[in-house]
Amino acid sequence: YDQEMNYLGSLQDEPKNDTLGGRSISFDGTIAVALDYNAKKLFVYDITPDSGPFPLIRGDISVPESQMSTSMRAVITDDNKTVFLFGFSVGDRVQNYERSYKMIVKEID
Repeated sequence: YDQEMNYLGSLQDEPKNDTLGGRSISFDGTIAVALDYNAKKLFVYDITPDSGPFPLIRGDISVPESQMSTSMRAVITDDNKTVFLFGFSVGDRVQNYERSYKMIVKEID
């Protein structure tokens, strides 16, 4: 959506379920990233066209399951070369709801 809430389009080959997380748009508005929990990969999209579907630039950035958590957030650096993924998990009652925090750094350019 643009600033006037007009629909611009979707991401190319975006999964049609809730497996995408950690979405973020770069500060300059040229790329978007999305983490696919099922594929265990980070996808990078070109969002410079006027409308979608916005093309996939990279889909080969693996994120090992052991590094992922149930809730991930992505931040793209100003130079669009690196993504920081932040996440946390909460254990069950047996673990006294122990929290686990993770940070993953991935080069995207």
